[in-house]
Amino acid sequence: MIDVTGHTRAGPFGCNNALTIHKFGGAALANADAIRAAISLIAPASQDAPASASDAHPAVVVASAFAGVTDALLSIARTASRNAPAQIAAEIERLRARHLKVVDVLLGGADADELRAFVHQAFQELEILVAAARIVGDAGPRESDLIVARGERLAARILAAAMRSVGLPAVFVDATDLIETDGRFGHAAPDLGRTNAASRATLGPLLSSGAIPVVPGFIGRGHDGATVTLGRGGSDLAATVLARALDAARVILWKDVDGLLSADPRVVATARVIPHLTFREAAELAHYGVKVLHPRTL
Repeated sequence: MIDVTGHTRAGPFGCNNALTIHKFGGAALANADAIRAAISLIAPASQDAPASASDAHPAVVVASAFAGVTDALLSIARTASRNAPAQIAAEIERLRARHLKVVDVLLGGADADELRAFVHQAFQELEILVAAARIVGDAGPRESDLIVARGERLAARILAAAMRSVGLPAVFVDATDLIETDGRFGHAAPDLGRTNAASRATLGPLLSSGAIPVVPGFIGRGHDGATVTLGRGGSDLAATVLARALDAARVILWKDVDGLLSADPRVVATARVIPHLTFREAAELAHYGVKVLHPRTL
């Protein structure tokens, strides 16, 4: 867990307690047990709150794709026109089955039926995109981003439904309604001014009502409305961009590592966690290769 804490202040939109952005990486959403653990980390900031929405602890949750899913989807996008159709079909079916298994474990009834339908739709669309790439001989940048973006969208929808199943007022909000970008496929840069306006207009009423928005990380909206990805580390970037837009006091990046280390533990056996860093120090470490935080996040 990496806690990126700003100045404590009154929260936005009439909330008496400061807004926290929770971002969960892929390892924190690897399977049903991991998702339950993630929800337990969100719950203390919400379930223990008074009934009045104005007195609640406001939170926004940003979700990465399940562990390994982004790499799998990127591989499908790169090889869709070259690999044997049976090989691609088997990988798509593996990803579909993995998401359906998580839904089956976490949810029941109408919520499970709705999520199963969404999972099937997401992978049917993927099959169409792969077939088109095979016909034209390539998956272009636009199509590649469409292929990859479904990982975060699936994870965020499943996480939101699982939160609701335990009584948390979670609402899925697509990142393309919030994060405006320069439109570059594969490595888009957020347009902070337009993102501020879109995020406040969309999330403000939800936060004021006591809802917990759950947003897919890693993706945003191009000028023409196209879905674009923010590049590696994009979910961390999405979390901090939303924090800036909403004047959040705190961003917590939940990860599968203890924090920033003094050296690469694969090279230096005595590497240790650095307990506190300034933003400038953390940015320098990120710039020179520490992969825990993307430089643009800082």
